[in-house]
Amino acid sequence: MTKIPGLKALDDYIITDEERMEDVGHGIRFKALSQFMRLYAPDFKEGLTAEQHIFQVDLEIYKLKRLFEKNSPSIRIQALFKGYKRRVAHTNYFQRREKSIVYIQKIARGWLQRLKVKKELRALMKEQGLEELAMTQQELLIHNAKKRLRKPMIAFVMRRRITKMRNRMALLIQKTWRMYK
Repeated sequence: MTKIPGLKALDDYIITDEERMEDVGHGIRFKALSQFMRLYAPDFKEGLTAEQHIFQVDLEIYKLKRLFEKNSPSIRIQALFKGYKRRVAHTNYFQRREKSIVYIQKIARGWLQRLKVKKELRALMKEQGLEELAMTQQELLIHNAKKRLRKPMIAFVMRRRITKMRNRMALLIQKTWRMYK
Protein backbone atom coordinates (compact mmCIF):
# COMPACT_ATOMS: atom_id res chain seq x y z
CA MET A 1 0.00 0.00 0.00
CA THR A 2 1.14 3.46 -0.77
CA LYS A 3 0.07 6.54 1.13
CA ILE A 4 -0.91 9.50 -0.94
CA PRO A 5 -0.54 12.83 0.86
CA GLY A 6 -3.63 15.09 0.96
CA LEU A 7 -6.23 12.28 0.90
CA LYS A 8 -8.26 11.54 4.03
CA ALA A 9 -10.37 8.43 3.35
CA LEU A 10 -8.84 5.02 3.89
CA ASP A 11 -9.82 3.86 0.41
CA ASP A 12 -7.95 6.80 -1.03
CA TYR A 13 -4.72 5.53 0.52
CA ILE A 14 -4.77 2.17 -1.26
CA ILE A 15 -3.56 1.84 -4.88
CA THR A 16 -3.64 -1.58 -6.47
CA ASP A 17 -0.98 -2.99 -8.79
CA GLU A 18 -3.44 -2.83 -11.71
CA GLU A 19 -3.89 0.90 -11.19
CA ARG A 20 -0.13 1.36 -11.08
CA MET A 21 0.25 -0.55 -14.39
CA GLU A 22 -2.41 1.60 -16.04
CA ASP A 23 -0.62 4.79 -15.07
CA VAL A 24 2.79 3.62 -16.21
CA GLY A 25 3.84 5.27 -19.44
CA HIS A 26 5.93 3.41 -21.94
CA GLY A 27 8.44 6.18 -22.29
CA ILE A 28 9.27 8.24 -25.31
CA ARG A 29 11.15 5.41 -26.97
CA PHE A 30 8.05 3.24 -27.44
CA LYS A 31 5.52 5.91 -28.42
CA ALA A 32 6.13 5.26 -32.11
CA LEU A 33 5.45 1.54 -31.81
CA SER A 34 2.21 0.37 -33.27
CA GLN A 35 -0.45 -1.18 -31.11
CA PHE A 36 0.27 -4.76 -32.23
CA MET A 37 3.86 -4.54 -30.94
CA ARG A 38 2.91 -3.92 -27.34
CA LEU A 39 3.26 -6.76 -24.88
CA TYR A 40 0.03 -8.02 -23.41
CA ALA A 41 0.42 -10.63 -20.71
CA PRO A 42 -2.21 -13.31 -21.19
CA ASP A 43 -4.75 -13.65 -18.42
CA PHE A 44 -4.28 -16.57 -16.11
CA LYS A 45 -6.87 -19.11 -17.15
CA GLU A 46 -8.38 -21.55 -14.76
CA GLY A 47 -7.51 -25.13 -15.49
CA LEU A 48 -3.97 -24.26 -16.57
CA THR A 49 -1.03 -25.13 -14.42
CA ALA A 50 1.56 -22.52 -13.56
CA GLU A 51 3.98 -24.14 -16.02
CA GLN A 52 1.41 -23.96 -18.83
CA HIS A 53 0.69 -20.32 -18.02
CA ILE A 54 4.43 -19.53 -18.02
CA PHE A 55 4.70 -21.34 -21.36
CA GLN A 56 1.90 -19.12 -22.75
CA VAL A 57 3.70 -16.01 -21.47
CA ASP A 58 6.99 -17.22 -22.97
CA LEU A 59 5.22 -17.84 -26.27
CA GLU A 60 3.83 -14.32 -26.31
CA ILE A 61 7.28 -12.91 -25.47
CA TYR A 62 8.82 -15.00 -28.27
CA LYS A 63 6.25 -13.68 -30.76
CA LEU A 64 6.91 -10.14 -29.61
CA LYS A 65 10.67 -10.58 -29.96
CA ARG A 66 10.19 -11.81 -33.52
CA LEU A 67 8.01 -8.78 -34.26
CA PHE A 68 10.63 -6.47 -32.76
CA GLU A 69 13.33 -8.16 -34.80
CA LYS A 70 11.27 -7.88 -37.94
CA ASN A 71 10.34 -4.24 -37.34
CA SER A 72 13.48 -3.09 -35.57
CA PRO A 73 14.74 0.22 -37.00
CA SER A 74 18.25 -1.12 -37.53
CA ILE A 75 16.96 -4.23 -39.28
CA ARG A 76 14.55 -2.15 -41.38
CA ILE A 77 17.39 0.18 -42.39
CA GLN A 78 19.60 -2.80 -43.26
CA ALA A 79 16.80 -4.42 -45.24
CA LEU A 80 16.11 -1.20 -47.14
CA PHE A 81 19.80 -0.67 -47.88
CA LYS A 82 20.31 -4.29 -48.96
CA GLY A 83 17.20 -4.03 -51.14
CA TYR A 84 18.56 -0.84 -52.70
CA LYS A 85 21.95 -2.47 -53.35
CA ARG A 86 20.23 -5.51 -54.88
CA ARG A 87 18.05 -3.35 -57.14
CA VAL A 88 21.08 -1.35 -58.29
CA ALA A 89 23.02 -4.57 -58.97
CA HIS A 90 20.01 -6.02 -60.78
CA THR A 91 19.63 -2.88 -62.88
CA ASN A 92 23.35 -2.88 -63.72
CA TYR A 93 23.19 -6.57 -64.65
CA PHE A 94 20.31 -6.01 -67.06
CA GLN A 95 21.93 -2.89 -68.51
CA ARG A 96 25.15 -4.85 -69.18
CA ARG A 97 23.10 -7.69 -70.60
CA GLU A 98 21.18 -5.34 -72.89
CA LYS A 99 24.41 -3.70 -74.07
CA SER A 100 25.87 -7.15 -74.79
CA ILE A 101 22.78 -8.17 -76.74
CA VAL A 102 22.86 -4.96 -78.77
CA TYR A 103 26.57 -5.47 -79.45
CA ILE A 104 26.03 -9.04 -80.65
CA GLN A 105 23.15 -7.89 -82.87
CA LYS A 106 25.32 -5.12 -84.29
CA ILE A 107 28.12 -7.57 -85.12
CA ALA A 108 25.73 -10.10 -86.68
CA ARG A 109 23.84 -7.49 -88.73
CA GLY A 110 27.08 -5.95 -89.99
CA TRP A 111 28.38 -9.39 -90.99
CA LEU A 112 25.11 -10.21 -92.82
CA GLN A 113 25.14 -6.82 -94.57
CA ARG A 114 28.74 -7.33 -95.73
CA LEU A 115 27.81 -10.76 -97.09
CA LYS A 116 24.85 -9.26 -98.95
CA VAL A 117 26.97 -6.48 -100.46
CA LYS A 118 29.67 -8.99 -101.42
CA LYS A 119 27.08 -11.21 -103.12
CA GLU A 120 25.58 -8.25 -105.00
CA LEU A 121 29.06 -7.09 -106.06
CA ARG A 122 29.93 -10.56 -107.37
CA ALA A 123 26.63 -10.76 -109.26
CA LEU A 124 27.31 -7.38 -110.83
CA MET A 125 30.88 -8.34 -111.75
CA LYS A 126 29.68 -11.65 -113.18
CA GLU A 127 27.25 -9.80 -115.46
CA GLN A 128 30.12 -7.69 -116.73
CA GLY A 129 32.50 -10.66 -117.05
CA LEU A 130 34.87 -9.47 -114.32
CA GLU A 131 34.08 -12.01 -111.62
CA GLU A 132 37.76 -13.04 -111.26
CA LEU A 133 38.53 -9.63 -109.74
CA ALA A 134 36.41 -10.29 -106.62
CA MET A 135 37.72 -13.81 -105.93
CA THR A 136 40.14 -14.97 -103.26
CA GLN A 137 43.23 -17.00 -104.22
CA GLN A 138 41.53 -20.28 -103.32
CA GLU A 139 38.39 -19.41 -105.27
CA LEU A 140 40.49 -18.33 -108.24
CA LEU A 141 42.33 -21.69 -108.30
CA ILE A 142 39.02 -23.57 -108.26
CA HIS A 143 37.56 -21.28 -110.92
CA ASN A 144 40.54 -21.78 -113.23
CA ALA A 145 40.40 -25.56 -112.69
CA LYS A 146 36.72 -25.55 -113.58
CA LYS A 147 37.49 -23.51 -116.69
CA ARG A 148 40.13 -26.02 -117.83
CA LEU A 149 37.84 -28.97 -117.15
CA ARG A 150 34.69 -27.44 -118.62
CA LYS A 151 35.36 -28.25 -122.34
CA PRO A 152 36.45 -31.87 -121.81
CA MET A 153 33.53 -32.41 -119.42
CA ILE A 154 31.02 -30.98 -121.87
CA ALA A 155 32.48 -33.17 -124.64
CA PHE A 156 32.23 -36.25 -122.38
CA VAL A 157 28.61 -35.51 -121.44
CA MET A 158 27.69 -34.90 -125.09
CA ARG A 159 29.29 -38.18 -126.19
CA ARG A 160 27.38 -40.00 -123.50
CA ARG A 161 24.08 -38.39 -124.52
CA ILE A 162 24.69 -39.23 -128.18
CA THR A 163 25.48 -42.84 -127.24
CA LYS A 164 22.32 -43.13 -125.17
CA MET A 165 20.31 -41.55 -127.98
CA ARG A 166 21.76 -43.98 -130.56
CA ASN A 167 21.00 -46.94 -128.29
CA ARG A 168 17.41 -45.75 -127.81
CA MET A 169 16.95 -45.22 -131.55
CA ALA A 170 18.40 -48.65 -132.30
CA LEU A 171 16.03 -50.25 -129.80
CA LEU A 172 13.11 -48.35 -131.31
CA ILE A 173 14.03 -49.49 -134.83
CA GLN A 174 14.45 -53.11 -133.69
CA LYS A 175 11.16 -53.01 -131.80
CA THR A 176 9.34 -51.61 -134.81
CA TRP A 177 10.93 -54.15 -137.17
CA ARG A 178 10.05 -57.06 -134.87
CA MET A 179 6.48 -55.86 -134.57
CA TYR A 180 6.28 -55.68 -138.33
CA LYS A 181 7.68 -59.17 -138.80
